[in-house]
Amino acid sequence: MSQEDYSKHLEKMVNEITTLSTKTASKIKAEAEKKSKEIIAQGEPEASKLESEISLMAESEARQNVRRDVSKKKLSIQMDYLNLRESIIESILVNVTKELQKLSKQKSYEKLIEKMLEESVLAINGGELSLSVRSEDKGLFTEDKLNKLASSISEKTSITLSNQDLKTIGGLVLSRKDGLITVNNTFEKIIERRMDEIRQVIVSELLN
Repeated sequence: MSQEDYSKHLEKMVNEITTLSTKTASKIKAEAEKKSKEIIAQGEPEASKLESEISLMAESEARQNVRRDVSKKKLSIQMDYLNLRESIIESILVNVTKELQKLSKQKSYEKLIEKMLEESVLAINGGELSLSVRSEDKGLFTEDKLNKLASSISEKTSITLSNQDLKTIGGLVLSRKDGLITVNNTFEKIIERRMDEIRQVIVSELLN
């Protein structure tokens, strides 16, 4: 399998994460809209009342004070909405993490993490490498399997399994033994690297 194929496989996983974010956002979209409408409904009567007072006041200073109060109220409503939206996004991200934890227990996870290792080895360009995974994933990487993968990359490549257990919900960390290069492909790190993209997907879904 070529490096391009490995990249496509990892990209597919990232796309699945963003798709999962979209689906989760859809589930609570109705609730978000309801809450935001309630916030606006609470603020609009007061803001309208203040605006109507402008026509009853001839003094310029009084008119400016009323408009200032209206602006403050509208800003308060907007902040309430933004805070609500942010809390919804955080809730979605928590749900995404939970779904990824479920993924790490599925049968398909074995092939996924093997492809992630292949991609990571290619990213480092081989050499003497140390692989760190969760304790429950160590059985997936036998010495024979690691040797076969290393030899398929280059004769100078070797991969050994670290004795240290990786604390993560899934994925792996691959490092050169000289410590100069490390590739962190844990689920958490992948989400962190693509956080801006994931947030944009969620916000877009909430606004549609």
